[in-house]
Amino acid sequence: MDKQILIMELTSYCNSNCEDCLRAGMNDQNYMLPYDSIIKALNEIKSFSSNFKFFELKLSGGEPTIWKDDKYDITDVISECEKRSLIFSLISNGKVFKEYEYCKDFFKKLKDKNVHKLKIYITIDNFHKNYHGINNKILDNLLKIRESFDLDIYVQSTVTKQKKDNLSDEFIDKYFKNDIKFIMNPLLPWGKGEKLTEVVPYLNLNNNDKIELGDYSKYFYILGKSKNLWNDYKEYLLYNNLEALKKLNCCGKTITFMEDKYFYCMPLSNKKEFVFANLGELSYKKYKEFVDSNEYIDKMKNNRFMLNKNNKITPCGYGICGICRCIYEGGN
Repeated sequence: MDKQILIMELTSYCNSNCEDCLRAGMNDQNYMLPYDSIIKALNEIKSFSSNFKFFELKLSGGEPTIWKDDKYDITDVISECEKRSLIFSLISNGKVFKEYEYCKDFFKKLKDKNVHKLKIYITIDNFHKNYHGINNKILDNLLKIRESFDLDIYVQSTVTKQKKDNLSDEFIDKYFKNDIKFIMNPLLPWGKGEKLTEVVPYLNLNNNDKIELGDYSKYFYILGKSKNLWNDYKEYLLYNNLEALKKLNCCGKTITFMEDKYFYCMPLSNKKEFVFANLGELSYKKYKEFVDSNEYIDKMKNNRFMLNKNNKITPCGYGICGICRCIYEGGN
């Protein structure tokens, strides 16, 4: 296989309480993965990753920067990833990086552990309450750190169909000029997002009407244009919504490790049907057998499903979009 992403949920605890949190309701109990479990998983993941041309491990949560176990903290986990020559990254709300002194200490600890490069995804939007106009303390601090530490910085932002909720063009332009990359993810009605359906960007899968995307429409257009689905905005408007989602579908590209179990996908990963291995049992053979025999995964990966009255309308997310829920929760 060409590409695989594995998200390691180090903890379900978080130092924020975002009103759109996808994780809400996913776990029966709060947890911090024990350090020994993380080491065991990293050894399995290293072997597993060799089966793919491109493999990325994303350290996530909850909020991974607050993970601790006795004398160990997140810098120890990052160091262990580096020792195994894994391609890895850190996903964070950036709250701990608001203080510059903490920033300096954090990256000094990484250097002391022979880590000199890090790919980091910082989530910035109104829901995380860390977006306040054109300047951003978290990004400014990380840019200062980048003068002496090799940082590849991405901003992930949740976008609604209302322009007032979203990052301004001026903000994006300012930090893009500083070589910070942006990923715009549509608000999804999972977890706490179930209460925000009125601003969720949706698509009617039966036609080419993009009106329910609202302000997210421009990002959906850019995403499809980058994948050569359409050449210009006029062609984009004429493009069938179901075919667009099928071509942008990332199903099969993400595994979640959470509470000592490997799940096939994230939005449904609280379902027992999507567990394919426990800690200590991860193997490519087991993974392939699971993927090839699971009817839901077959439909998600290969877009082998028909529309019915239950799934004409779907959120426009890709990879963690509404297609898998439509199939699992009554679609055919």
